[in-house]
Amino acid sequence: MNSPLKQLAPPSHPSSRGDLSEGTVIAGRFTVELMAGRGGMGAVYRAHDSLTGKSVALKLLHPAHSIEAFQRFTREASLLAELHHPAIVSHVAHGITPQGQPFLAMEWLEGEDLSYRLARQPLSLEETLGLIRRVAQALALVHHRGILHRDIKPSNLFLRGGAPSAVVLLDFGLARYQHASLAMTGSRAVLGTPGYMAPEQASSEGALTPAVDMFSLGCVLYECLTGKAPFIAPHFAAVLAKILFAQPPPLRTLRPDLPEWLQTLVKGLLSKDPRQRPADAAALLLLLPKPGALTVPLYPPAAEPPPSALSRGAEQQLVSVLLASPRTASSPDATLALTPRQALRDSLQSLLAHYGGRIELLADGSLVTTLVPEHGTASDQAALAARCALLIKESWPEAFVVLTTGRGTLQKHLPVGEAMERAGQLLRQHEQWPDALSQVMLDETTAGLLGSSFQLSRPESGTFLLHGHQADSDDSRTLLGHPTPCVGREQELSLLELLFTSCAEEPSARAVLVTAPVGMGKSRLRHEFLRRLERRSPQPLVLIGRGDPMSAGSAGGLLGQALRQLCGILDGESIEARQSKLAERLARHVPAEKAQDVIEFLSELCGVPLTDTASARLRAARADPLLMDTQVSRALVAFLKAECARGPVLLVLEDLHWGDALTVKHVDEALRALTDQPLMVLAVTRPEAKEIFPGLWSHCLQELSLRGLSKKACARLAQEVLGPKVSESTTQRIIEQAAGNALFLEELIRLVAEGRENSLPKSMLAMLQSRILRLEAGARQVLLAGSIFGRAFWTSGLATLHSVELRQELPHHLQQLVKMEIIEPQPTSRFPSETEYRFRHALLRDAAYDLLPDEPKRLGHRLAGSWLEQRGEPDLRVLAEHYQLGGELQQAARCHAQVAEQLFERYDVMGALRSVEAALSCGAAGALLTRLQSLQTSIAYWLLDE
Repeated sequence: MNSPLKQLAPPSHPSSRGDLSEGTVIAGRFTVELMAGRGGMGAVYRAHDSLTGKSVALKLLHPAHSIEAFQRFTREASLLAELHHPAIVSHVAHGITPQGQPFLAMEWLEGEDLSYRLARQPLSLEETLGLIRRVAQALALVHHRGILHRDIKPSNLFLRGGAPSAVVLLDFGLARYQHASLAMTGSRAVLGTPGYMAPEQASSEGALTPAVDMFSLGCVLYECLTGKAPFIAPHFAAVLAKILFAQPPPLRTLRPDLPEWLQTLVKGLLSKDPRQRPADAAALLLLLPKPGALTVPLYPPAAEPPPSALSRGAEQQLVSVLLASPRTASSPDATLALTPRQALRDSLQSLLAHYGGRIELLADGSLVTTLVPEHGTASDQAALAARCALLIKESWPEAFVVLTTGRGTLQKHLPVGEAMERAGQLLRQHEQWPDALSQVMLDETTAGLLGSSFQLSRPESGTFLLHGHQADSDDSRTLLGHPTPCVGREQELSLLELLFTSCAEEPSARAVLVTAPVGMGKSRLRHEFLRRLERRSPQPLVLIGRGDPMSAGSAGGLLGQALRQLCGILDGESIEARQSKLAERLARHVPAEKAQDVIEFLSELCGVPLTDTASARLRAARADPLLMDTQVSRALVAFLKAECARGPVLLVLEDLHWGDALTVKHVDEALRALTDQPLMVLAVTRPEAKEIFPGLWSHCLQELSLRGLSKKACARLAQEVLGPKVSESTTQRIIEQAAGNALFLEELIRLVAEGRENSLPKSMLAMLQSRILRLEAGARQVLLAGSIFGRAFWTSGLATLHSVELRQELPHHLQQLVKMEIIEPQPTSRFPSETEYRFRHALLRDAAYDLLPDEPKRLGHRLAGSWLEQRGEPDLRVLAEHYQLGGELQQAARCHAQVAEQLFERYDVMGALRSVEAALSCGAAGALLTRLQSLQTSIAYWLLDE
């Protein structure tokens, strides 16, 4: 027995909700017999209808109902009264009790709903098609009347008598006429059930059409066929985001036995674009076979995908996911108007568009942002995402905000994969820890990618909290709570000190460019250099400007930042306070006759323009960009000259690759005008800065390129942090894995200290994957294909895994990858006449392999195993592994069996037994199974003899 009102809690004792006692008569005809259940809006009873003599389901709205709940309840009753179909629960009566409590009487149903049935026992294909056909027939009537159901899900599909062919559509509580349908109500309550809502319901905007019911029915069909709902996540907001952006696992991978037309139908029903779905239920009926036309035995299995090559784009992306969610659905914050959040979304979208970001406002009021930049490193991506998270938190302090970084598959819509799953898990954890509401919660990968300019903490809960951005901080990066020693850079530090001493004692302006890839220790070098300068007497004036991905390229950005920091300007101060600070500090040492110009034009550079006191010269410059540029340059030279007269000046431009051309230009003009002054410019940047700013300060530039740390320096750092207890083998292993990269070394040391030395830091993989994803598409595909073979691979083996087009490009891409020192050709090859290549670093292979989605990975292993066997691969265990990873279990069992026989012949009994067990685990059958059982018996006798 069950009731047609779903989502009800078990009945409990009468309470202030106004529960009805047995024998209560409603509307003079319905006598209450028992309570069947209770939900958020009301309770349902089984009652006796004295007019018909039948049992009815009597649904009553709670006495303390809202106006909106009353409107929804009465709308359900009136709509249901219009609909007469054997697959729609029958309306009996509705009205209002003398106490003012709305009621709705419907037929009483015996059986179970579809969700209970699926949990207990799956449907056959024939039962599934019969159920979907009958629901579509009911919805065809609903849609013909201009009504949308908007809540199709297994628990609203009741199996009368337990028969799928007698399914009945329930619960029209969210139904309404199409012309009035929006995804949300006036109070911003979400309409629909997570996991079954159409994308247009999951988003916060747009009118709905019957296609929303088609999407929901597609979710039900998918679940009936696979046993799993297509969109599952650990948090409501994450479910909505997956509906908007993610594709469910392809049906063919879960049920390859299903006919192609059914797989195509499910794909169409679950299309993100409502125009690609059947327009309504009547259109869906035309796509379904007639009853009895097809039975399960007649269904031909879907054709096995041909062993074609890995296509372009068969890879995952590195994606950062940012989720901001209201505190609770019932909190006052959750019912606020969406306008402020829409404005926040629009402002962030315009900011993120340049960086490949996209932001959506979900139906529950949550914001979801994904970042998949086409340029930059994983650290850049994490820094940009962290700044966005802080902006959202500042604008919406009541929200729970989480940020994760991980892999996702790039499809027509945004990539969502493990990063979104992790975001949902983190958001649920954040909601259970309200004490951390004031901070952004991060996953380990994102935290590992963020540099010292972000303030992080790791409470006892094990999660990471982002407290803020430290744009003006000069703290060094810490490791296990202590500042990281700057090891292995004595030569570079000595050179910087020598250059500065020369600049100060024999006054001459000069510029030094320190370049290195991410993680090589540029910031540590800069920090240690400044720390040593603090011991000098007199101390130099140090101006520091740091590039930032959020403001990359903004005019005067680095110089303006350096001057604002010097003047002690803080965000949030009044314009008058900022103007006062600028005027006092900038003119402190400048001759009186130049003070006004310096203050006026450097205030423009700092973004704190003067208003009431602007001179005629400043007003004229504001009307002429060329004149303004000239005057700012003169003011900067005058200011620096006055400061140099009192002592050496060091201008530090960190992360110049995120700088701006105007800063570079003004600095160049200052270096030329102050050739005999103790002015040194230290630019710390990545190598690409020379391409961004060609000819950078060529008249006085000295470049210092950082290479990886030596093994000796790495060992020293490991020993200083981990202490003497760390084993020599562990030290050597992490040194080998770090390959001279200081950031990688730190992360490996942290894992050892945490007792996780056998795992790899996800931040390391993310950085390497970011490097791979920046490669040309063809070269990237070569690496992905090569990773399937392992650390070593062969030219014709790659050709087997690629399309004809990519095969023709192989020589070019291989040469390119060798030149970039990612792979290296081997002097000899395991297979004669085959050129062998090898990943220079094992971690690069792991990072590339990790980018492959499951389906291309399986196909690649099948093709690789076949190619290796044709070439005479001597190690059958290698073949077995490829076949097993490729899903060719019988082939894998055959190889394991051969290995077992070989080992037994060599008297390696335990090794043979392990190989037999491996073969059996692959499902060996037929003659092969007989061979294995015989061998197993021989091994047993052998072990007994011993």
